[in-house]
Amino acid sequence: MASVEDGAGIDLVAALAAVRQLVAEQRATCLWFLSEDFLPADVGEAIRALRWIEQSADRETYVKARRLREWLSHDSSATSVGSLRRPA
Repeated sequence: MASVEDGAGIDLVAALAAVRQLVAEQRATCLWFLSEDFLPADVGEAIRALRWIEQSADRETYVKARRLREWLSHDSSATSVGSLRRPA
């Protein structure tokens, strides 16, 4: 079965929700320097927060953050490339 952790079969809304949950869980240990009310509002902020988590997380959390970041990076790249196509 697909899950947010493996990045398969999820959509952008589910991925951003998973990032926000991970940010809340890691706020005290990995994201202590952010304001207490910070939650990523878009893909760019989500990717930045996930990189911060990766820098100081334990292995399990690092893997979750890395998978989410890779999925978001791939998705945002595909969207960017798709927006460059000319209309038919």
